[in-house]
Amino acid sequence: LTHLADRVELIDADIQDADRMEAVLRRVTPDWVFHLAGYANTGKSFQEPDACWEANVTGTRRFYDAVARLGPLPAAERRRALQAAP
Repeated sequence: LTHLADRVELIDADIQDADRMEAVLRRVTPDWVFHLAGYANTGKSFQEPDACWEANVTGTRRFYDAVARLGPLPAAERRRALQAAP
């Protein structure tokens, strides 16, 4: 990802940390949000079902709640949120 270093900012944060998510979103004021967090390994998700649920479901809810708390934008400037299923 070093070839993108001058064009994007990568932020390492726990999707389950609602306060951190909101702080990051308020700082960067995104037009687009791409949610790529979660358990991608099916085997691990079966081995750790509670942790998987927390990351994939509860974490996603907290993340989108933080996006919603940013407040509405005019229709022409609406935030777009995309989720890639792990």
